[in-house]
Amino acid sequence: MWYWYSNRQPGKLVTQHQKLLQRMRNNPKHVRYKDLVKVLQKAGCVIHDDGAGSHVTVERDGQIQTIVRPHGGDDLVKPYQVRRVLQTLVPGDDEE
Repeated sequence: MWYWYSNRQPGKLVTQHQKLLQRMRNNPKHVRYKDLVKVLQKAGCVIHDDGAGSHVTVERDGQIQTIVRPHGGDDLVKPYQVRRVLQTLVPGDDEE
């Protein structure tokens, strides 16, 4: 696993996952679907994707969210979906 030193907190190691999560929280407009799925899986979410249709159900600890899989040549997830999923399903930075 690769590590980076955080510029904000000298001496603290930051993993790729943490860096990706931080980037998503800072700029939810430019989040690729595959990156969102990576973060959700790392957070312990179960993704129900049967391959048919455009909706994907994400579940963690009894909480269920539905996200729309991007289509039409664009692989970016809508910003409101990124914010909603991260707020409800992914633990905060202090819990990791």
